[in-house]
Amino acid sequence: MAIENEYGSFGDDFNYLRELEEFFKKEKMDCLYFAADGGNEYYASTGRTGPHIVQGIDEGGIWPLGDGHFRFMDRFDPNCPYFIAEYWAGNFTDWGYKACTDIPDEAFQQSLDMMEKYGASFNMYMIFGGTNFGFTNGAQAFMNSTALNYNPVVTSYDYDAAISETGGYTRRYFAIKEMMERDHSPAPIAVPKTPTLQNIGEVMLTQSAELFDNLHIGHSHKSVTVETMEEFDQWSGYILYSKTFEHNTYLDMVRLIGIRDRAQVFLNGEYIDTASRVDADMAIIQLPKRVEVGDRLDVLVENMGRICYGQETFFGDKKGIDGAIVLTERKGNGIRNPGKITFNWDVTCLELDNLSGVKFKNGITTKNPAFLKGTFKAQNQDSCFVHFDNLTKGVIYINGFNIGRYWDFGPLKALYIPGALLKEENEIVIFETDGIKGEPKVIINDICGIENHKPEIIV
Repeated sequence: MAIENEYGSFGDDFNYLRELEEFFKKEKMDCLYFAADGGNEYYASTGRTGPHIVQGIDEGGIWPLGDGHFRFMDRFDPNCPYFIAEYWAGNFTDWGYKACTDIPDEAFQQSLDMMEKYGASFNMYMIFGGTNFGFTNGAQAFMNSTALNYNPVVTSYDYDAAISETGGYTRRYFAIKEMMERDHSPAPIAVPKTPTLQNIGEVMLTQSAELFDNLHIGHSHKSVTVETMEEFDQWSGYILYSKTFEHNTYLDMVRLIGIRDRAQVFLNGEYIDTASRVDADMAIIQLPKRVEVGDRLDVLVENMGRICYGQETFFGDKKGIDGAIVLTERKGNGIRNPGKITFNWDVTCLELDNLSGVKFKNGITTKNPAFLKGTFKAQNQDSCFVHFDNLTKGVIYINGFNIGRYWDFGPLKALYIPGALLKEENEIVIFETDGIKGEPKVIINDICGIENHKPEIIV
């Protein structure tokens, strides 16, 4: 068991590591303990408390394993067995990448040959990745010289792994199988049949419901200041900050401070603009007029995924507005600074884990954000993919189950629908925040949403 995965990447508190070890022992977790860190001194030097902890290394991806990795292990701890705690058979794909992660088979095979050459124990990360269903996709974030680069991960966790998101087999699966049979198995290893997929076709969306007419599905709070989701015991989803003004402000700009992670601004129910943490931590949005008595300002913030690695996890990754909403105005070539912090908000927490209370009407609304609904028949319980070419951004539910986020930002083009979710008659509900493009429809078929996915071998 790992004491703490990749702790050597961002910390040096050996007392903390000792306390973890003692806790595991106290709880009768009697097993081999190991550290899992990058394959050089920078990472491994603070990842464990001593040689009684096996030192594993995490390496791979586009950088294949070489003799140098094993020489490092000899140098760092000559008495430690060779252990690749994580061999990265692929890697994350973030929204906005030009293409999904693609690790050359040649690099994978070289790493496999090196592990066999040195007799190393290894953990294949991933042998099968699967899917980040619901709001579980997570995010990567790294500091540059001046700011934090925040990049949410896509819904598919196919990872360019040996076994695909649907359970199909790639060439590298059989490379692993052949090595295991050659070195460890006296008889051939049986392989289950490749899962079959189904092609359902076009599904029309025929009903809709505007979010602002259905805020009863959330949890409402009063708050003097804007607070993050965590202050309201909310883990994921969206949070809405709303205020109806009781005075003339004489101000026509909104400054959002601490965007976590994507904020849409509305005035009197009309969409104004969007600001994202992907671009900057703070944004200034021009309103079409000065805010007056009776005007309603809404700021809908999406939690796009929590940071999953590195020193940024130590600082916390609160969601919502982690600062303030400020009204200001243009003055000369800039804005009036500092403006006025806006207080006394109605806050609606929208986990969106139960949509049964949404009140749908026939037809498709032109207002956003909105829920869209359709029905379709399935031939069987084979899996499939829903393509969202006519959608922009949001999440999709199949028979009440949140299969994950979509975004036309790319590179993912479709979401995986596990066959176990399907019945003869099925319901699809989409929460679309930015508006549809073209006809209100989706396509459900047997084509995965990763355009550069490696060919699968049918068994």
